[in-house]
Amino acid sequence: TMVTSQPQLTSGHVSSLSATVMWGVVGAAVMAMCAVIVLAFSADGLPEPGLRAGLTLWVIVPYVGAGLSAWRRRPDSGLGPLMVAAGFATFLSVLSWSSVSAVASIGFLFDFVPPVVFVHLFLAFPSGRLASPLDRWLVVAAYVVSVGVSFARMLLGAYGEANVVSMVAKPV
Repeated sequence: TMVTSQPQLTSGHVSSLSATVMWGVVGAAVMAMCAVIVLAFSADGLPEPGLRAGLTLWVIVPYVGAGLSAWRRRPDSGLGPLMVAAGFATFLSVLSWSSVSAVASIGFLFDFVPPVVFVHLFLAFPSGRLASPLDRWLVVAAYVVSVGVSFARMLLGAYGEANVVSMVAKPV
């Protein structure tokens, strides 16, 4: 008789990638890619919009695509979903190109998050999980600092008139 081994479920188990979730992520990624192009070419004063859009897509597409592939092939690893998150974190930071102040402010808030997600991804390789307490502490601290610094900058008037949470009239 043939014995097949089933992956063991652990407390850190990531659910398998269903077709619905996969196509939902693909749809969201296509919409994000279109939004990057529209934002780049409609942003006032954004230098070289084609180049910026292309470089941004060069990050989003491979991370989301490879993340979906990794998630599908190794659903017990958290690496695939983390790679997908890295692609979408890049998109969130690009929202700062928007002429709609509330949308741009979301982009400002996520300005420093993509590098932190990439550090998280590299520290979690190959299992998708952070192995040591020090790694977990560093990654959590980096997320808190990245969003915290962006929010503090926003409160102090950085990013100009597009910033909807500014507490001061002139940037410090």
